[in-house]
Amino acid sequence: MLQVGEQVYLTKLEVKQDGVRFELLTAGTALPRYRAEVRFAVPDLKRKAARRSGTDYRCSIVFKACSAAGGDDQRERSAPDVPSHRSTTRPGVAPIAPAQEQRIADQLKRAPASVAKQVAEATDTLQPFIALDSCINDYAGKSQMQTYLGPHGDLNAVVLPYVVLRYHDKGSCLDVTRIQGWTALSLNAVQFQVVYTAADSGESAARTHVMQKEPDGTWLMNN
Repeated sequence: MLQVGEQVYLTKLEVKQDGVRFELLTAGTALPRYRAEVRFAVPDLKRKAARRSGTDYRCSIVFKACSAAGGDDQRERSAPDVPSHRSTTRPGVAPIAPAQEQRIADQLKRAPASVAKQVAEATDTLQPFIALDSCINDYAGKSQMQTYLGPHGDLNAVVLPYVVLRYHDKGSCLDVTRIQGWTALSLNAVQFQVVYTAADSGESAARTHVMQKEPDGTWLMNN
């Protein structure tokens, strides 16, 4: 359910003679995301709009959880992606589309058998880390990478992919074309490369990352 102060997108706004309908979609990369359908019953909307006050409107809200693929648990059609230039979920970070999130999840599942166990254990770190890396579009967003860096990580050494893309519209996230070069450096450290592509300009950037398992069992990035 939505929490107080949580950011949402407004989509599918419809204004009719007898009411207003729109949908709210929770922001961010965490799953599940939620969609709320909001309906205001306003009989004779035009006449009452002129009065502007003193009218009691009825409102109904229905929440539905969205799956990783962007659909919901009742198999209703998914809400359209919100144009990223209209809103951002966090300062310096473009909003990621459900299809882009799913692409990252699919690529992680394709990790070779030699590192599959480590990748599965590290998914809770890798999924949001790669999503954030693909969506940061301003230096203001870089500090948010610190959440996923371990004690050996250096935020100053992190080079974000958007920096080298000259023609990409920074208001949208990059697509993760593939994750490759999986290499077990040790039992508790794995190196891999992510290839990011801008759908609008066709530009690409590749970044090599290292994840390391901490003594408490948590996998963090050692960039």
